[in-house]
Amino acid sequence: MSGNATEVTDALLGIAEAVIVLGPVVRLDGEILPVQWEDTAAYAAERHLKHTLPREVDFVPVGRQLTKKLWKRAHCVSDCNQWYELDQIHIIPEGFRKMAAAEGLPSWIRFRDGA
Repeated sequence: MSGNATEVTDALLGIAEAVIVLGPVVRLDGEILPVQWEDTAAYAAERHLKHTLPREVDFVPVGRQLTKKLWKRAHCVSDCNQWYELDQIHIIPEGFRKMAAAEGLPSWIRFRDGA
């Protein structure tokens, strides 16, 4: 994964003013719920990307936004499926609104009121 991500971002840095990579989100269909965020494949991918992408790339982790706090830790629980389509892979508009609350997102990617 990191090889492709690095190649793509390097190519984009050569032609774009800025590159922003949004971190991965959990695919609930592949997880046994409840699961702590740090034990998900999305978390592992997020950490890997954060440490391998070029420094010039703005990396914004968004996956934690689609979790619930339990015992002061982020967890994926069955209630998290409210932000996904029935396939538990694709995110619905309400899930994107929740992800848009992540710190570090540029203003152009945020939802407007009433959108």
